Amino acid sequence: MLELPMTQTSWLLGASGFAGDGKGWFGLTIKVDAPFFSLNPVLGSVMVTKIVAGSPASKAGVTAGDHVVQVEGVAIVGRRAKEIEPLMRKAVGETLHLQMKHPSGDIYSASLVAEAEPAGKH
Repeated sequence: MLELPMTQTSWLLGASGFAGDGKGWFGLTIKVDAPFFSLNPVLGSVMVTKIVAGSPASKAGVTAGDHVVQVEGVAIVGRRAKEIEPLMRKAVGETLHLQMKHPSGDIYSASLVAEAEPAGKH
């Protein structure tokens, strides 16, 4: 498994950029389960491992231990990372729509509005 802040996953999931580069920030760290290391792995699961307090992820109710099920209506399990990458690229002010699953198995929708990354958060 690879554990990365979403600000550092552009090569893997394209989820966010660094402050000042015009790309949105969501304030969470994810762990990617893929069968082997690759620049374009087939995704197994994507689990949230850390949430930054006050971040878009926190405001949307995402919690550590939750799994990403869908991104913009597209299931991620079995997809190549580069298929999901463009769906997760959002500019500041744009909304990322996720379907998530709590560890209890409950499924929920989360809408994260991308923000400029606060200094020192990457």
